[in-house]
Amino acid sequence: MPSLRRTLPIVALAGVGLLFAGYHAWHEPAEPSMDAAGQPAKITPLASGASSAEGQIFAATRAIPLAASAPQPAAPAALSPGIGSEGYGPHIERAHQSDDPKAAWQAVIWLNQCASHSELEEAFQSTLDRGALPKEAATALAEHLVKHRAEAGRCQTVIEAHQALLPDLALKAMRGKIPGAAAAYAAGRHWPQVDASLQAEVRNAIRADAQAGDLPTLYNAFNSNEAWGLDYTERLGLMAAWIALQPPGVGQASVEGRVNSGHLKMRAPSASELAEALLAARAIVETARKSHKPPGA
Repeated sequence: MPSLRRTLPIVALAGVGLLFAGYHAWHEPAEPSMDAAGQPAKITPLASGASSAEGQIFAATRAIPLAASAPQPAAPAALSPGIGSEGYGPHIERAHQSDDPKAAWQAVIWLNQCASHSELEEAFQSTLDRGALPKEAATALAEHLVKHRAEAGRCQTVIEAHQALLPDLALKAMRGKIPGAAAAYAAGRHWPQVDASLQAEVRNAIRADAQAGDLPTLYNAFNSNEAWGLDYTERLGLMAAWIALQPPGVGQASVEGRVNSGHLKMRAPSASELAEALLAARAIVETARKSHKPPGA
């Protein structure tokens, strides 16, 4: 299960093309998942067999009415006119001391960006060096890399004591109804030690975010293990919904990359499990479609 410290909002190393789709995601060296900074990783095509879990889901999601355009999470609002030489550290401390869930969520984003900064920079640069991206995408990634490097200075004041605040910040954001925060909290290494009542509260919030079509929550929830308390059929439905909400081919490529890397293992579903999962996925996609407003609307 991805650690909270190393995983944030949200489409982890699942293909640089996804970087420009606007997802929040989280990053774990041994188990990549979704992150606000992006997701660089080469995907090797997988010949998904018709009897495999992913093969059946890929085929079945083609029958789900797709959203006109995938809902994208809003970028976190800037909490100050600019971050100067003080870096993110003092701002994270103030967010922890405040009662503002938006400030707490922004602090979670900063903490995860700083924790994965060097690894992401290396991945971005490696992708550019390979020269495999179309010109427009390569230009966009190069511009993003410049901004990413500018973050390095702001992360210099972020220390281990700040990283230790991440669970409290994520919980504060979750209780302030910030989408994705519940999954961020559950992704932490502390999760197995959380008492049953709090686990239930977080699990309910994860389900609410997923059912509303929050992309990072969907991604991290279907990639979760049994410790999150989501059963096989539920995770299957979340995966189908996430695939259906991606641009054509993107969701399948990401899942195939996870399967190829060994980070996602799902048995083939029974007919009843598949039907139940797809029914849940349709409801999520329809909710996301109704709530999403096209740009400028």
